[in-house]
Amino acid sequence: MHKIKINTNRAQGILDMIDYYDRPGGAYADGPYADADTYAHGFTDKPGQRVPKAGAEAEAGVGRAGAHWSIFEAEAKGPNAYAGATANVLEAGAMARAEVGSASASAGPLKTTDTP
Repeated sequence: MHKIKINTNRAQGILDMIDYYDRPGGAYADGPYADADTYAHGFTDKPGQRVPKAGAEAEAGVGRAGAHWSIFEAEAKGPNAYAGATANVLEAGAMARAEVGSASASAGPLKTTDTP
């Protein structure tokens, strides 16, 4: 299924661009993985930490690869599962998902996802 999503929450799209406009480039590739993390950030002059937010996430999967730079990013994943809860100055939410595989790309508020 191909989906192209434009972030209709303009305020959230602006906050995301403020948070990541100067993010340095990076890339990764992992075989089997399992990660869990909690975070609380805000008002720090570092990419991803300017806008106040807090959350917890856990994920596991068979393989993933991706790259990011500034407000651009791309990722591909094999079979995986994810659960998380987040809150920021505009919204709060929780999500869980399991996928056979996926590929995604974003450029600021423009996002596209492909899942089998």
